[in-house]
Amino acid sequence: MRHSTIMTAATAALILSACAENRVGISVTNSNDFDCVAETVELPSDSLLTILGSRYCYVTGPDGAEIPSQLTHDGKLIFQATVAAGGSGEYNIHPSDTLHSYTSTVSGRIYPERADDIAW
Repeated sequence: MRHSTIMTAATAALILSACAENRVGISVTNSNDFDCVAETVELPSDSLLTILGSRYCYVTGPDGAEIPSQLTHDGKLIFQATVAAGGSGEYNIHPSDTLHSYTSTVSGRIYPERADDIAW
């Protein structure tokens, strides 16, 4: 199994690409020699939300369609990006008045009756 590091320049692009359209552009690059499919990208949500002047945000992909994203308990915005080998993808972070929700693709449960077992 190969480990990839897809988000090589996204944090630097975050500060530089805030624009008048009230969105933040993120360039996600893949310096690997293989495609990265549905790789998780994480960005500091505090600085993003400050730039956007919003409490919530959502992400659109290179095609302009909204993609699932999440604000985590530890101050990050996460979403999954797909970028071809040696390529880059442009993603946009938009302000929102509401927290967007998405269909769950995973669930988990703690089983204390089984010595603190966790199942996914």
